[in-house]
Amino acid sequence: MNSNFKNQTHEISTSIKQGNPENIADSLNRYFAPQGIRAKVAWKNAYLGILLEAAQSPNQEEMVEIIRQEFSDCASESVKAVRLYGRQVGQVTPAWCEEITITQSPPSDNHSLSVADWLSQGLKTGSSPAITTSSNKQSELSKFLRFYFSPEDTALLPLKNVKEVLNIPLMGILPVPHMADCLIGIYNYRGEILWLVDLGAQLGFISSTEFIQGINSPAELAIKTTTALTGKTGITLNNDLPTLTVIIVQNEDKHLGIVVPKVVDIEMHDLQEMQYPSEELFSPNILPFLKGYLIRSSSPVLDINSLIEDSKLKLYCHN
Repeated sequence: MNSNFKNQTHEISTSIKQGNPENIADSLNRYFAPQGIRAKVAWKNAYLGILLEAAQSPNQEEMVEIIRQEFSDCASESVKAVRLYGRQVGQVTPAWCEEITITQSPPSDNHSLSVADWLSQGLKTGSSPAITTSSNKQSELSKFLRFYFSPEDTALLPLKNVKEVLNIPLMGILPVPHMADCLIGIYNYRGEILWLVDLGAQLGFISSTEFIQGINSPAELAIKTTTALTGKTGITLNNDLPTLTVIIVQNEDKHLGIVVPKVVDIEMHDLQEMQYPSEELFSPNILPFLKGYLIRSSSPVLDINSLIEDSKLKLYCHN
């Protein structure tokens, strides 16, 4: 066995016992460097969060087994639970997540393998009794609307806060000068003023309406749009003008129209799986707008009130 490899695994065990997230991250980064995997580690309430990033999302089974084995073998008093995430570099949300509760492995006549020895024998698929991932909490199912807010990333909104989804023609939108960059304009929604905001731009990502700029002819206005609540994509024209997909959200007596690239479908999710969003997973731009994060579906849930009360919009939308 390579002595440098053994030293690296020893460093991981030592840093885990110390419980210092920076030291754990440094040790994991040295260990995973040959695979092009970067680790971020931080304490979040009662668990240790570990995010593993690479050009391609790291293999879940392999990564879980490595972390599980090392944390179980070191029997740290400071680390009792780990939430492990895998993500592709450049993506907003993790590709997978697994929660593990760590208890000290019981005494055994058989010598327990270290990470180094385990890797030398190949990947094992069995799970250890020292790790439990099941939950006895009662399910609390609720409906959510899934949609794209960037070309590759999706998010969820509580359906109870979604009033309607419309395809609004550009010719029906009134631009207002000197607005925030994410504000598109206003729309006459059943006799009331509805402000339209580009959600991608509001969250600090790619604008959903960049195609509007630089269009000079009706032929160039034939774009792909999405029919509300169906997820079906096709060419939608209105008097030779494209439409925008708008989700009208409401919180008490306040409404806002958020423009998105595509609406996917209505889904059922267990609210018991909702976790508080952590800064090691999400960028500072999107974090203030998150209500939580659903682990099994790897989906961020947006907070309606935060979107409506965004300080960038208050000057315009609430006057």
